[in-house]
Amino acid sequence: MRRRAARDAAHPGPSLKRPETLSACGALYGAYFVSWALLMTYMPLWYQSLGLSLLTIGMLVSIPSWTRLFASFAWGALADRSGRQVPLMRLAALLSLIVACGFALPSPTWALAAMTFALYIFNAAFTPLTDTVVVAELSTANGTVDARRYGRVRLWGSLGYLLAVLGFGWLFDRLGLSSFVPLLLLSLVLLLAVSWLMPNRKLAVQAHEPSPPLAEVLAKPVVRWFLAGIFLTVLAHQALYSFFSLYLAAQGHDKTMVGVLWGVGVVAEIAWFALQGRMMERGPVHHWLTGTALASAARFALTAAFGAHLWVLVLVQLSHAMTFAAQHLACVALINRHFPGRLRGRGQALYLVIGYGLSGVIGSIGGGWLVSVWNLSSVFWAASLAALAGAWCCWRSDKAQRPG
Repeated sequence: MRRRAARDAAHPGPSLKRPETLSACGALYGAYFVSWALLMTYMPLWYQSLGLSLLTIGMLVSIPSWTRLFASFAWGALADRSGRQVPLMRLAALLSLIVACGFALPSPTWALAAMTFALYIFNAAFTPLTDTVVVAELSTANGTVDARRYGRVRLWGSLGYLLAVLGFGWLFDRLGLSSFVPLLLLSLVLLLAVSWLMPNRKLAVQAHEPSPPLAEVLAKPVVRWFLAGIFLTVLAHQALYSFFSLYLAAQGHDKTMVGVLWGVGVVAEIAWFALQGRMMERGPVHHWLTGTALASAARFALTAAFGAHLWVLVLVQLSHAMTFAAQHLACVALINRHFPGRLRGRGQALYLVIGYGLSGVIGSIGGGWLVSVWNLSSVFWAASLAALAGAWCCWRSDKAQRPG
């Protein structure tokens, strides 16, 4: 007990005067990822049930990546200037629900695309703004983030996603895809209701968190290499998000096994968020970032080489705990370090824009080209090379922060 007290005195943690804020954020993560699972997993099947062509469906499913190029940053900038993250999330939830009501009406393709575009613009507010609130609650006196508590809040999002994927799949098997819109509306009503549980307060900018100009921060080599590492590492994961199910089917695995393998990855992610303890406090955050990129390179090379071997696929899916969960925690911690004070919301948004917007557009288009020229396994070999390049950028970022 004395040793622990001495350690906590040397490394003071965040002052949790408002634990209800973290509880509300956990609920908001869960509600958001329920709706996100429904949109990302089953909306393409709903499009197909409407009789749309594969080309049209491909265009519609690319919309989230395009909106991430600007929408997350716009919401983050609004929040940074106003300090009113919670009212903005409530507004985004309400607008998402209003737009989604349009899906209940017969619509031409152009109107369907417009509604989808608007829905994802409003939907883009939740991850950067919720992360901003959680990080503000968990920032220590020296500007670092308590990764243990962050993981235990964030795991509710992963749990919500897992339960939603399994639960909605069971419902659609029994009710059919005609129930997609009513279920989407219910999920967005839930999101709106949970957003009203969030304590409505303006985030204070602490004295130890000066806010330099954004251009000055982006000009630092440590930040540029860090963002490049994020881009390349998440670009590698686009092979997983866009082509893994198709690859498994081509390797002869049935749909049940496809679902099981996806579930293994999400369970590993949840376990890491819940049980990591002080593991990520052992060693510099940059070392974790480089290590997770190297783990990603190994993961996708093994996927490409042994796609027909189920036991190998189970092992590489378990590595999702490192390649996503640990990588995400390291990114959040470094964003908080490099984008302090009133830059925090824009920093979290840049993480999404560069990591998941730009990489999503390039990954889906480039991956489609690779599949058309070679085969599905070529996408995972390319992903492994991208992750290796990401590890090199993360190493350069670590080197750039060291004196001399």
